Amino acid sequence: DASKADKLGRNGWLSLAPWPRLKIWGPALVIFACVAAAAVTPAWPVWFWYHPAAMLLGYVALMGNAILVKKIGGLRATNIHGYLMGAASIITAFGWYVIYSNKEVNGKPHLTTWHGISGLFTLLGTYFSAVAGAGLLDPHFGMMKASKTVRYFHS
Repeated sequence: DASKADKLGRNGWLSLAPWPRLKIWGPALVIFACVAAAAVTPAWPVWFWYHPAAMLLGYVALMGNAILVKKIGGLRATNIHGYLMGAASIITAFGWYVIYSNKEVNGKPHLTTWHGISGLFTLLGTYFSAVAGAGLLDPHFGMMKASKTVRYFHS
């Protein structure tokens, strides 16, 4: 099947040529995350720096590319989507740990601003979606991988 071969590319690897969105926006998201992280003050190696850097890497660079890869379609793209989202979830958890431990060390209260409260809800939504995606929609063992309702709410 020609369309399947186009999606997988040579030797089963993703061919990026048919997808200009991935070729253009994927690197642009990574570059943006790196430039934005480099602009954070106080700068590295201050412990706080790892919070915005991890959130930028997780949410912008990795999750942004995971969404673009998923739009390619097919099994390989779905697997790569899952791996990128899993890595992004771990990195954002690290970003949360950084800000939590930074506030503890400095004796500051938690969740006192809209930024903190919305960040908490964003993290909870991220992890809920990750667990639901992995457990319910994984193409190999997902319990509800054929459910259009679950797929709709996952996206």
